[in-house]
Amino acid sequence: MSTNRHIITLYVDEAAGTDDEYSAVFPLAGEWELLEAWFSPDTAASANGTNYATLSVLGNAQTTAIKEFSTATVANVVGTPRELADAAGYTRALATYTGQVDTIQIDKVDSGTGALFQGSVSLAFEKVANS
Repeated sequence: MSTNRHIITLYVDEAAGTDDEYSAVFPLAGEWELLEAWFSPDTAASANGTNYATLSVLGNAQTTAIKEFSTATVANVVGTPRELADAAGYTRALATYTGQVDTIQIDKVDSGTGALFQGSVSLAFEKVANS
């Protein structure tokens, strides 16, 4: 049996001190599980435990972070993709999206004065069922 995998990329461009969200309806038919997510920065941001930003991919209900990356302890380095780790709220059920129904949402939230997030978020999905 062959697997179907697709990568969807969204561009994030938010200054420090600005919270925002990016969303798109999942474009492919069927049921799709989010396997991995990466952020590829176009602009550097220093690690800072007081003034930082967190980038999160929300689950299919758009209320719970399932993948995230923060500049609290790790800097954004141009040309160095950062994998978004499973968040505390991760479940396989929340990581499964129904194509052409569910929305993919990425949130950028600042703490303190925040940090710049500018670059591409790539999401790797695998088809788990037809609809």
